Amino acid sequence: MTAMDVKKTKTGESARATSKSSSKRVRDFIAGLKSEVYKINWTSKEELQLYTKIVVASTFLFGIAIYTADLVIQNVLDGLGTLLKLIGG
Repeated sequence: MTAMDVKKTKTGESARATSKSSSKRVRDFIAGLKSEVYKINWTSKEELQLYTKIVVASTFLFGIAIYTADLVIQNVLDGLGTLLKLIGG
């Protein structure tokens, strides 16, 4: 057996060992993933509905607040414009 034959044999064994270890790593990863998924505390249907209502209501209220602030600022600026026209001519 020559040195080249020994290298080929070692390379083939190494590739098989790597293949086995990578498939074991994949199985370990999937097993770990499953265990982590089981640890998740999922929200109940009632909680999800409540949180959705809170988000929709708060979005609506913030929208009305921004609209009101916009109207106030717009009226103040219009009033200042009218005042400047009266003063400046």
